[in-house]
Amino acid sequence: MKYTFGINFLWLCLVSFTVAGQAAGNKSKASDKADKKNTSAVTEVAPGSAGITVPSWLPPETPVHLAAPLLSDVINTKLDVRFDWAKQYLLGTAVLTLRPHFYPQSNVVLDARGFDIKAVQLVGDKGDKNLTYKYDKAQLSITLDRPYTREQTYQVRIVYVAKPNELPQGGGSAAITSDKGLYFINPLGQDPKKPRQIWTQGETQANSCWFPTIDHPMAVGDFAVVSDTWRGKAVDYYVEPQYKSTAKAVFGHTPEMMEFYSKRLGIDFPWEKYTQIAVRDYVSGAMENTTATVHGNTIQATSRELLDAQYEGAESTITHELFHHWFGDLVTCESWSNLPLNESFANYAQYLWAEHKYGADQAGLVQQHDLGAYLEEANDKREPLIRYHYASQEDMFDRHSYEKGGRVLHMLRKYVGDDAFFTAL
Repeated sequence: MKYTFGINFLWLCLVSFTVAGQAAGNKSKASDKADKKNTSAVTEVAPGSAGITVPSWLPPETPVHLAAPLLSDVINTKLDVRFDWAKQYLLGTAVLTLRPHFYPQSNVVLDARGFDIKAVQLVGDKGDKNLTYKYDKAQLSITLDRPYTREQTYQVRIVYVAKPNELPQGGGSAAITSDKGLYFINPLGQDPKKPRQIWTQGETQANSCWFPTIDHPMAVGDFAVVSDTWRGKAVDYYVEPQYKSTAKAVFGHTPEMMEFYSKRLGIDFPWEKYTQIAVRDYVSGAMENTTATVHGNTIQATSRELLDAQYEGAESTITHELFHHWFGDLVTCESWSNLPLNESFANYAQYLWAEHKYGADQAGLVQQHDLGAYLEEANDKREPLIRYHYASQEDMFDRHSYEKGGRVLHMLRKYVGDDAFFTAL
């Protein structure tokens, strides 16, 4: 379950401390997921304005993106899926529990990209009822049997076939390089050096490529499962079999991190389990899917490779994605314009864990690295932290939302003191 962020003090401070002359540029631990070439700040002559110069870092004119209207809420999604490896199709049945967000609704619109829709039914105690619908290969508009109020829930069953490889190509960004949602890796087993896998990547709006929703993850393959626990909850690490013996050396601090953040935030890890999965050919650095974080395969390591492991590698990524289970999953932003409310906090979690586990020197190195990364981007990009003008939601995944936001949080912490800062969290 998600809650809209409502900590007014930090929210107002984040906006208030947005000043001219600060900038940004990449995703998740931003330097992990993408990096772009930067140039020095120069001035250019404005087109058609002889004699007028503008800084090269001035934000371009972009459309305004407001929060989408909320008509219906998805309360629960149950998926029953099978796979056609040869065709790279997903054969699915989705049962969605929904209710109107506020006003009564007799219609519900779901995002569903490139499906073959086989059936749409209302699920009832006295039997299922076929519903009429319209589908344009992007959205599924379903006419309900009657109007429902916000106190009433209902269930819809949708039988469908998802064909991710038949979607238009060319989406994604430097941070997340593809947007087809569902990925078949070596599906026919033709590459003997690569395992057969299936995994999903939903951010920013790609979950609707493999199940109907108002836009979790999944991974299928030959994995070794290394089990751990935290307060009786299952904590599992899925790795390729040859990395089973070193899985705990890579992921083994996870239960300790869960304990640290639970106490620091005053809210225990809110989910029933936690899993981390390493997959091949991942299109991003890592993704904090609720209860099941997906990492690229490079997070795996042999015992020899672990001798050279640095905090700014796997461990900082692990702690970043775990922290999202509070800021990003339990508490989430209402729109992409507010993305720093997810990513700034997860970025700062990397500092907090380094400070707790390794002391002031390691934390200082994190601070130096992230400040430098942000200032480098400031040469040619300067935006407010919370911004409603952007060309694509992918533009929000930059060092502004990550490293700059993390530094602003550190500034606020030093300004108000630990007691006030962590009590506010």
